[in-house]
Amino acid sequence: MRKERIILAIVLAAGMLFSCGKENPNFKDFRPGGEGSTNTRADNERTVSPETRWVHILYSAGFNSLYADLQADIQDFAQGEIPNSSRNADVLLVISRLTKDLKRDYATPNSPVLIRLTREEGQETLMDTLKVWEADKAAASASFMREALQYVKDNFPAAGYGMVFSSHATGWLPSRYYSDPGQFDRSENESAMWSMGKRVFSAMPPIPEYDYPAVKSVGQDQGNPYSEIEIQDLPGAFPMHMNYLVFDACLMGCIEVAYELRNVCDMIAFSQTEVLSDGFDYTSMTSRLLEHNIQGICSDYFEFYNARTGQARSATISLVNCKALDNLADVCATLFAKYRDGLNAVVPGAVQGYFRYGRHYFYDLLDILLHSGINAEEAATLKNAIDASLLYKAATPRFIDFDIYMYSGYSMFLPAACPRADYLNNYYRTSISWNTRTGLLP
Repeated sequence: MRKERIILAIVLAAGMLFSCGKENPNFKDFRPGGEGSTNTRADNERTVSPETRWVHILYSAGFNSLYADLQADIQDFAQGEIPNSSRNADVLLVISRLTKDLKRDYATPNSPVLIRLTREEGQETLMDTLKVWEADKAAASASFMREALQYVKDNFPAAGYGMVFSSHATGWLPSRYYSDPGQFDRSENESAMWSMGKRVFSAMPPIPEYDYPAVKSVGQDQGNPYSEIEIQDLPGAFPMHMNYLVFDACLMGCIEVAYELRNVCDMIAFSQTEVLSDGFDYTSMTSRLLEHNIQGICSDYFEFYNARTGQARSATISLVNCKALDNLADVCATLFAKYRDGLNAVVPGAVQGYFRYGRHYFYDLLDILLHSGINAEEAATLKNAIDASLLYKAATPRFIDFDIYMYSGYSMFLPAACPRADYLNNYYRTSISWNTRTGLLP
């Protein structure tokens, strides 16, 4: 309604101007090419000033069990440093879909909204709702994400764009696989473990909800229909190039995720492990965003959790330079081909993992190849390629209930951990760009 009134006022004012002009014999038409104009260029020849501002988007896909945490994150976001509404100032936007209340009412859909945050000097933060979509639009879908980001692109032209994505996530895994792998692969009803180099099996445990600190486990919309974004569909959700992507979500710190998104953005920040439900420090995040300091967001996140004690001292984070990923892929492709037998013989229990509840799909990239038998020179080449692709990395000594003794900055799938998971292996073989490029799983 506000926008309609503003437009109406402009139209009326314009009408009054031209009416007065016709009645006043001294009126000169100062429009381009008019009798009073010194500019003879047509409208489409006018010089357009280059954009200098960046647009920063918090994409909060919280129509799920994280509703309360994501709502608190938005409130913290609004308490940080907020730009004014001037034309050249950076823009802070929130695209959010949450449940209506804390009762987890997933049967009643709620509308996604686009909100702009501004704060004029001496005033409170204004959270202005710019658009409301239909209630059945799932935030955790590539089609809606593209629709929402296209709206942002069309209405907020900018020199740079970036997005913080906050929701559940399960790395490169296909939709629903993490929560119930047994429905796809019967073998995954059993949890593989290794003792003294021998593989043994036990029933895969369910994922408990309250026995440990809560975690944020790409996207999830509960309700009917249930929705998650497949990792291979995620690049198509971005209608513009992104300067950065920050994933405040679990298990996204995979080389598979980074490689899938390498042409979409310049930098990716993500965690190899789960993320505690408190997530990133949203109060300080806005000042870092306005400085265009994504590494600062990563270091703030790590320092926040590293200063805690007990199980709450749990965090992994890395910041990827996407331009260096092709070189890393070249190095890995050579090693995968040369050490095929060694990869197949790796004992997963001896390799640094980043998972819990028997979800054995995320192991340390460097440690996998060290256990595959690469020599010292090859290990140095690999480590240099990994380090060249990372702008920042950090990890606490433990994550909730397991030690982190090796940390390269990437997790990766270890096929030797899931030899009988036919569905998963076929998905990885045919759908994951990292595998297409490197041949990890032939």
